[in-house]
Amino acid sequence: MNNYQLYMTIGDVLAAVAKHHTIYPEASIKKAYEFAKEKHKNVKRGTGENFILHPLRVAYKLASAGCECSWIIAALLHDIVEDVDEVSLADIEDMFGGEVARIVDGVTKIDKRQPPYDKLTRNEVHKLTDVKLLSTKNDASVMVKLADREDNLHTIEGLPEAKRIEKAKHTMEMLVPLAGIIGAEKIESELEELCFPIIHPEETKIIEKAFAEYKKGYLCSANKTIEIFKEIFCPSTVLETPADLNNYRKYVVSFAVKKRTKASLYRYVISQAKNINTDFEKLLEKNKVAWYDMTLVIKNNLLNERENVTATDIFYKCYEDVLMSRGIYVLDTRMTTRNESRYMLIRDMLGNNFRLFVKSEKEYARYEVGNIIESYNNVSFANVNMSDPSDTYNKKITVFSRNGAPFFIDAGATVLDFAFMIHSDIGIHFKYALLNDTLTQMQPYEKLCHGDKVNIVTDDENETADINWFRYLKTSEAVQKLLRYISQSAVLLKMYNKAKEKEEKKR
Repeated sequence: MNNYQLYMTIGDVLAAVAKHHTIYPEASIKKAYEFAKEKHKNVKRGTGENFILHPLRVAYKLASAGCECSWIIAALLHDIVEDVDEVSLADIEDMFGGEVARIVDGVTKIDKRQPPYDKLTRNEVHKLTDVKLLSTKNDASVMVKLADREDNLHTIEGLPEAKRIEKAKHTMEMLVPLAGIIGAEKIESELEELCFPIIHPEETKIIEKAFAEYKKGYLCSANKTIEIFKEIFCPSTVLETPADLNNYRKYVVSFAVKKRTKASLYRYVISQAKNINTDFEKLLEKNKVAWYDMTLVIKNNLLNERENVTATDIFYKCYEDVLMSRGIYVLDTRMTTRNESRYMLIRDMLGNNFRLFVKSEKEYARYEVGNIIESYNNVSFANVNMSDPSDTYNKKITVFSRNGAPFFIDAGATVLDFAFMIHSDIGIHFKYALLNDTLTQMQPYEKLCHGDKVNIVTDDENETADINWFRYLKTSEAVQKLLRYISQSAVLLKMYNKAKEKEEKKR
């Protein structure tokens, strides 16, 4: 994260676009840049840099991920309507088309100066802006917002500490879960890592200290193992391994190694605790963690579904031919703590652990920009409220309420699913659950077993539901109830829709 490229040009953006698009509207992208440059002229950011560098970096982020050109144009323009009084969404539509205007609209903050929003508090305006983003059916707006926030976090030193903490907490509560919901794991991880030292400064120091200790004893041997992987999988290296390995290596798209994120380490270590009050530093010392992540991407055209050849099969061929003879072994295949990606736990002869993620090109593209890679039109966060008819046929288990009443619920359901099953208000006010007459407080993600007796404890004074809970819900009924609550913050949403109708009539 420290090598973040701050200086950016429109040439960099166009070069990134050209890597993914044979034909693209270069003139329109340049036009958007020139328009943004003019409208942000003489404006400085809190860091002291020229403002235009911010939209350039946001556009470059999307261009590098292979996003549609309309998204990139919108990224260049995303702050104009919000920051420049004389430019309206109608102007953007006239100059760059309806799709670009819709994307910009999705990421534009509610203007508190305009009625009826002028009667709202600052916090209500922020909440309404979130509702606006959640209610949009334009995934491009979501991706522009995520890239925008990532750049803001990279350059957050221009803000006072209180503002940095506020922005980091909002990112974790709203945008990181939203990235997870659309499956954009890469930016989800990047956002989380940028927030981690702001929200967890003490844990950050502990992890940095532990890594410094690891480097003293193991870094040299870890680097040797990394070099072996690079020798085998990096297409640009001179191959000194058996010639027949070239039959597989030629299908490698890329191989990358990076230091594991602090947020990932923290989640893993905490997940190993039997007691939530266990000291984090002691837990980190106790667990032999993998300090490095490796990602191997395999070309799609090698994979033959008929013969069940997968990217993982290609890796295992290389593993059997070369890695085992070098003292490198696959210990286990595991899922990340958020159950989003599968990885192989690798260990070398000197006890270094690594996480290896093996993906096809298509899987890696999905990792970068989420489920929207499948269809820019049909896969949307808005579709998360669609019921799943197959729920009717799912395997059921029987659980009991605190008064002994039986409930039939999908196998794999969580205590939060059960809370919403009883009543929407119980779910929205969920605090914790008690199972089988014990006093252990169970968190919302805990899975139920057949025969469990469940006592849901609520916070009657506060609505505790948040967007992050979509991760914990396994039944479509509960998902629909939570979405209804999140995306229909009653009065605020009605106010937003009413004001937007008036605005559209004026046009």
